[in-house]
Amino acid sequence: MKMMELEKMVFVVDDDEAMRKSTQLLLSAGGLKSTTFGSADDFLHFYTPDKPGCLIVDLTMPGMGGIELVRQFRKREWHIPTIIVSGTGTIRTAVEGMKLGVVDFLEKPADPDSLLQKVRAALELDERQRRLASDREPIAKKIGLLTDREREILQMLVRGLASKQIAAELGIAMKTVENHRANLMHKMGALNSADLTRMAVTGGIE
Repeated sequence: MKMMELEKMVFVVDDDEAMRKSTQLLLSAGGLKSTTFGSADDFLHFYTPDKPGCLIVDLTMPGMGGIELVRQFRKREWHIPTIIVSGTGTIRTAVEGMKLGVVDFLEKPADPDSLLQKVRAALELDERQRRLASDREPIAKKIGLLTDREREILQMLVRGLASKQIAAELGIAMKTVENHRANLMHKMGALNSADLTRMAVTGGIE
């Protein structure tokens, strides 16, 4: 199923049933669809990375809390935008969360307008990340088919080096560099040098 066929969802994880219900009502009033979970484990068993959306999670819960849940995301290489809500958070916790990629922290009880604003921003971030990943995948496959020398030259092109500079740095003839460059254009399906550089950067070449 394609990304755009899947409905954006706000996932709410909180052990407090009343808090889950009130958050879901607020999101619904704001025109946003949501689904709730009473524990981080329940969410981990349910979620798969193909589901677009964002996550609102309580910092402190029995068992796995919000920060530990985000650590689990990193181990699985999941990138769902996450908002942590807490009545007991500290600056240290917030800093740790930001390092792990948490997009926002909100104190309980969260201001309704602020929460909706943060959630919409997180949903937009998720959409941008998925679009970028969708663009990157086919390009990364093409880069994976390059020879070591072609990849090396591609990295130099991304750095802005001209063929003459590349030849001097690698100790090879400029004609050889030009041949590699032509092969790169063909293998990558690039329209011109600027397109080749754009594709390389999108594919993760730095």
